[in-house]
Amino acid sequence: MVLGLGTRGGGVGVVRFLVERGAKVLVSDLKSEEELPSLEEIVDLPINFSLGGHHSEIFETDLIVRNPAVPHTAKVLQEAKRRGIPVMMEPTLFFAFCPSSEVSRACSHAGSRIIGVTGTKGKTTTTLLLEKVLKEAGEKVVAAGNFGRSMLEVLPQVSPKTWVVLELSSFQLEGLKVIKRSPHIAVITNFFPDHLNRYRDMAEYAQAKSYLFRYQKRGDLLFIERGVRESFDLSHLSSRICEFAGGPREAVERLSAILGLPFDSEIEVNPPYRLEFVGEKEGIRFINDSCATNPGATLFALEKFRNNRVVLITGGTDKNLDYSELSERINIMKTPTVLLSGSATEKLKVGLREELILIETSELEKAVRVAFSAACPAESRPFCKKGGRRWVLFSPAAASFELFDDEFDRGERFNGEVKEL
Repeated sequence: MVLGLGTRGGGVGVVRFLVERGAKVLVSDLKSEEELPSLEEIVDLPINFSLGGHHSEIFETDLIVRNPAVPHTAKVLQEAKRRGIPVMMEPTLFFAFCPSSEVSRACSHAGSRIIGVTGTKGKTTTTLLLEKVLKEAGEKVVAAGNFGRSMLEVLPQVSPKTWVVLELSSFQLEGLKVIKRSPHIAVITNFFPDHLNRYRDMAEYAQAKSYLFRYQKRGDLLFIERGVRESFDLSHLSSRICEFAGGPREAVERLSAILGLPFDSEIEVNPPYRLEFVGEKEGIRFINDSCATNPGATLFALEKFRNNRVVLITGGTDKNLDYSELSERINIMKTPTVLLSGSATEKLKVGLREELILIETSELEKAVRVAFSAACPAESRPFCKKGGRRWVLFSPAAASFELFDDEFDRGERFNGEVKEL
């Protein structure tokens, strides 16, 4: 039974993987058929559905594969545990079902070519940079994971000589606890508050992240950002620990040196919805940072644009995070701000200077148009067109579920609104 199909590729990849191996599959999701566009990708498969809630028939199964969005504390999983039904996740299956005995050995530890990447921010950029560096070095490589590419769907491409770079969220890392395996090379980009609506506190959040390296053995490598080392208990590790300072580029450059790979200083990747340049209209440039789902990510984005004239669009669903530092930074920078309605927005407004709030709205179209007008008023447009660059920065600092399906849906819709201007 696949618990939670989700709206993106991971659940679909799990279903296809299980069906191809002869499993009889039931998909259960709290969402209705109309709320699951991903259903269209598996309608041709011989599977059953239990939608709009988790009903009793879901316990008539030999194995549950849960979507990362389903918390381990969910009542349905507690009942499965009581009944003795094993529960796995996509990463569990990936590490357990490599396509040959040789690859299975590679997927454990000795001689492994598996690189796992996690962190509160910078996971996707680091993963795609590593993929590109390995490709340009002439290596065979596949990348998959949390950025929307199913780990299980890339398995047929994996051979004993293939490098595999996996982006793993804290939710996905919970799946490695079941089989007590960690990647041979683990990379932690950074660590700051997030997902505190899922975890009791930062200690529990750190524990989930630690599964990336907890089961490493002698000869394995933990590559960690220097400033977050103290957030984790590394005292019992037998793997080699290396530190780096800075963002994804610095991490990949340093790791490339350790692996003996050439690193091109000009190398670039442009993952969508992560400080993505969308376009320009009348001298105003639009940046889509929809994957900034916590205040720390938006603080990082504001720092990138601190010497520019910026209008910020922000706000959304709270994850039990603190917004005081973000509101203070907006006040100090005197950044005109458009707020998207939501529970996080209510917390952000408490500390914001009222004159900086241009509008609060639940309509993305209105938010984009107000920000566009504020970035360069009509009387200043000639100045903007001649090089007085202004920016509209869409960096929500929050989850999206009150107004959108997820941050990817939010990002797609922002790009669409910009193109409609």
